[in-house]
Amino acid sequence: MTYFSQVASGSEHGLRYCAENTFGITPGTPTMVSLRHTGCSVILSKDTFQSAELRSDRQITDFRHGTYQVGGDINSEISYAEFDPLFAGGFGGTWQASLATKTAATIAVQGTLNQFYSASATFTTLATGDVIRVTGAANAANNGVMIISAAKQFTFTVLQDLVTAATGATINIKRQP
Repeated sequence: MTYFSQVASGSEHGLRYCAENTFGITPGTPTMVSLRHTGCSVILSKDTFQSAELRSDRQITDFRHGTYQVGGDINSEISYAEFDPLFAGGFGGTWQASLATKTAATIAVQGTLNQFYSASATFTTLATGDVIRVTGAANAANNGVMIISAAKQFTFTVLQDLVTAATGATINIKRQP
C-alpha cells in the first residue's frame, strides 16, 4: 500500500508518495518520494444519498452523507526505474537488488539439452525467465544474450541452441537489467 500526497495544482504542483510498513498505517515520519508525472486528477470526494420522494412543500425528505473515497488519474511517461517501487507494491513483491554474476572455469555446456552445468559452481541466483549475457565461452555459439527456461542448483537451461563444450574456458554469466 502506498500513501500519496498532492500539493497545489498547475505549474507549482508536486506529487509524492511513501511506502507503508503496515497496511493502512501511514508512518509517523514518512520519507516522501517525488513522483514524476505529467498530470494528476486525484481528489477526495464523498457520496451523498438524497431521497427522490416528491413533497407538496418541495422540501427534501431525507439527505445523508456517505463514505469518503479517493479517485482520479495520475498521468505519466514511463521512465526507467521510476515506478519500480509502485510496481513491486502492486504485485506484492520486491525487486532483486543486484544483478547476478557468475564467472568460472568449471562451467561446461551440454548442447543437446541446451544446458550450462558445473560440478562446483552453483546457479542459485538465476531463475526461470531471467535474461542473461554469456561471454568467454570457447565456442562463439555459446556466447550471447539468452533467456533461462529452467534453473537448478548446478544447471540451467536456455532457449537457444548451444554447442557441447567441456570445461576449461572461463565463462562469464551476468543477469541483464
